Amino acid sequence: MSSLPVRIREPYSKAEIDLTITAVAALLLGAAVYVLDRDWASSMFLEPLADYQWQRSAVFGVFGRFLPALTHAYAFSVLIIVALWPWPRTRLWACLLWFTIASSLEWLQSGDGNAWLFALDRQPDDRSLMAYLERYTFHGTFDIGDLLASGVGCLLALAITIALAPDR
Repeated sequence: MSSLPVRIREPYSKAEIDLTITAVAALLLGAAVYVLDRDWASSMFLEPLADYQWQRSAVFGVFGRFLPALTHAYAFSVLIIVALWPWPRTRLWACLLWFTIASSLEWLQSGDGNAWLFALDRQPDDRSLMAYLERYTFHGTFDIGDLLASGVGCLLALAITIALAPDR
């Protein structure tokens, strides 16, 4: 029986820790938009708590419209990059992967995406990923601004990871 060589991971670098902190902060900022500025009844995850929502404010103003798309694209791109840290030169692919996922989810909220999703044959009591996506499209609205914000978030993740760790 042959054994595979085990690679012991080096301690986390300062850049990995800093990037992870910025990703978590970005996720919290994006979540704050939903909690403070948006109607909980229209948010899939907050809908069960809608009866307890306090008076909404406009803390984020016009930025609140696209901020979650930007911050989530940044955060998830960075987290993928950090997860792939042992393998150099993966950051561009990580950003492209997240932009593809974000774009696909946004497309599902369009008329064409809705039609495609609803055309799939499922059981009424389905609790699969497809049922989740169907609910996601019901609560969301396609917005080209969200696509642009996702692209900016991914590019920002790419730029910041290059700035903090140019040798990766």
